[in-house]
Amino acid sequence: MSNDTSQPLLLITGAEAAKLAAACRTIASIFKTASEYVPVPGGLPVRDSQHVRDVQPEVLSKPKKPNKPLKAEALYNRKHRIKLRIAFPDKDKKEITEMLADQWAQASDDVREEVFAEERALQTQYDRDLAVYEIRLREYEAPVRVNEPTYIVNERTSPVNEGRNSYVDTEASDDGGNEYSSKAAKPKKKKRRKSSYDDVGLDLGLELGGSLKKKKKKRSKSKDGTRRSRDRSY
Repeated sequence: MSNDTSQPLLLITGAEAAKLAAACRTIASIFKTASEYVPVPGGLPVRDSQHVRDVQPEVLSKPKKPNKPLKAEALYNRKHRIKLRIAFPDKDKKEITEMLADQWAQASDDVREEVFAEERALQTQYDRDLAVYEIRLREYEAPVRVNEPTYIVNERTSPVNEGRNSYVDTEASDDGGNEYSSKAAKPKKKKRRKSSYDDVGLDLGLELGGSLKKKKKKRSKSKDGTRRSRDRSY
């Protein structure tokens, strides 16, 4: 009888192998996507994409102001109230308070000094807690700026648009206060190119002896009151 306990080999077909490979690729893609959003536990390698992720600001809750410490007489009353209520169960709250006031007035110097020392210790602790509270309160009330740009790019002075806006006259004109100069506002007139027909018309005008031109006379009054005529050719 054989003692071989090894498992038999699992034989799969080509189609089953292709399905298994596709399933493995799907699982790998799922874990790859999840690792970009799920925080990696300590001790495990961190992906490169997690180094450049935006860190969300910590949400601060409003701090609670510490309570003021009790005075010496209130500390004494809190410590001995239970004893009097057990000793005098038929007494009400007002009567117990009156009895505590009498005991505090008749207390020895050692008892009173012990209570005063406790009061000073509580006051010191309160001062420390109050300083921490004021710091945290300023941090809480400070305005939170998330992804706010540190500067504003001026379109006219940016290096990209420096050549494009170089024609702009920054000084305002005297008449309208326009920021553009008169030369930049008025487009240049195109020069008419001389053609061969111009020469023909010039020769024709010379042959006609200037008959195409008309003369108009306009009378104008001189300074002495006499009228004189002046030729205007167009």
